Amino acid sequence: MKKYILTFLTLAPMIIVAQVGIRTQKPQQIFHIDVATNNPTDNTAPSPAQAEDDFVVTKDGRVGVGVINPAVRFDIRSNSSENAIGIGTTAQTAAQAKGGAIQYHESGTSWGLSYSDGTNWHFLPTSSVKALVYAGKSSAQTFANGTIANVTNWNVLIDRTNSFDPTTGVFTAPNDGEYIVSVNIVTQSGSISNNSNTETILTSTATNGIPEFRCVNAYPGYGTGTGSNRTGNNCTAIFQLKKNETIRPRFLQNFNSSINSTTNQADNSITITQL
Repeated sequence: MKKYILTFLTLAPMIIVAQVGIRTQKPQQIFHIDVATNNPTDNTAPSPAQAEDDFVVTKDGRVGVGVINPAVRFDIRSNSSENAIGIGTTAQTAAQAKGGAIQYHESGTSWGLSYSDGTNWHFLPTSSVKALVYAGKSSAQTFANGTIANVTNWNVLIDRTNSFDPTTGVFTAPNDGEYIVSVNIVTQSGSISNNSNTETILTSTATNGIPEFRCVNAYPGYGTGTGSNRTGNNCTAIFQLKKNETIRPRFLQNFNSSINSTTNQADNSITITQL
């Protein structure tokens, strides 16, 4: 009996400090699994790429997945691009789950992350990126007399949500909300008949609010006679859009002849801002 006790006491320190390695001969932590068996066979630590499939538990109780030296209680910040965490739902009340618990669940028609404060589940606040577009037009476009034309071929300078098609000039709302739109069209100098006008038009597929705005400029004025000049035209409007509803700029003139827009994108611009 004394021999057995002596043997146990001799081995006990070794058991306490031992490291367990599965599929690796050189475990780097107190518990280490090398799933792909691709770690070095010497005592060298695996590279970040080699550690992507590894699982470790440190002597401090930290868990690393794809990470040999976890910095926090649960660390999955590996070299891999597949580091997402899947969070599901629970039937537990917030009190049962206790404060700090997180779940992904449905509320009405919306899904989202919520946390428990120990009494109630609260959805984490979210804020979608709001649209912001600024584009200029540096190519001349011919506008025929008395014909409404879509204003096309823009140069995009800013498009935060990739919602503006520069070729067609069509903006597609990425979210429900209010959008303020301002467009400027400047025409090249040409003959302007008395009592003629231009219309800068903003047309939308909005099902709420006003779907189309027309801003009219009259030239040159009663009794002035025919003149030659550039024209500047602006229209600003606010639309109530649902997601995927569209807006596009259009232009109409009745100068009794065709006229071209200028080629300066500082003259011809469109700005769309989600409020």
